[in-house]
Amino acid sequence: MGFAQVDNGPMDLLSPWRRWARPAGVALALAALTAVPAPPALAAPEPSGPEALAAARAEAACLQREVDKLDVKVETLAEAHSAAQARLDGLIQAAHRHQAELERSELALQATRAEYAGDVRDLYARGPPSSCCWPPATSTSWPWPPGSPATCSTGTCAPWPASG
Repeated sequence: MGFAQVDNGPMDLLSPWRRWARPAGVALALAALTAVPAPPALAAPEPSGPEALAAARAEAACLQREVDKLDVKVETLAEAHSAAQARLDGLIQAAHRHQAELERSELALQATRAEYAGDVRDLYARGPPSSCCWPPATSTSWPWPPGSPATCSTGTCAPWPASG
């Protein structure tokens, strides 16, 4: 039984002369690129004398005017920011007050609902007054107007007490 032929082409890259050839080529290319001299930077000649001093003073005055304008703008914006912050603080305090008032109102509403629910349970538990007929024989409207007598088998009964 024989062994199959194997192509070891890439193994050729590991030969001793190829191991140093590639890094050497890269090094030569980098050396060639860095060996090209850069063009010298051309600096403008500094003016000297009274003209240079006058130009520098004019430029300083111009810069000072710009700084003054920016100071005024910063001060104006700071005042506007302070006013807006004060207004925001007032709105936040009002919102907290309204939230507390709403919570108190909701608690009062819950208490009133509980009281009315108890009243309704009591009315259902007691039923109508025993001396009056239900519904009144002569009544044609529901509910009866306050103060109107209810008719019953024994005569005239007092009206239901007004809720309130």
